[in-house]
Amino acid sequence: MLYERQVAHLNAEEVRDFRAQFGDTWYLVKTLLGHADVTTTMDTYLNSQELH
Repeated sequence: MLYERQVAHLNAEEVRDFRAQFGDTWYLVKTLLGHADVTTTMDTYLNSQELH
């Protein structure tokens, strides 16, 4: 949700350029958590949401 607010003023092409330069949210979280693969991050996050 925070990401969406940060790029809300950009059009679709600008959002693609932004992602190409900085990566998407999953890759940022992957890096912060130290996971080797983005699918690990996605699985961990999505599975933890189901438990709550």
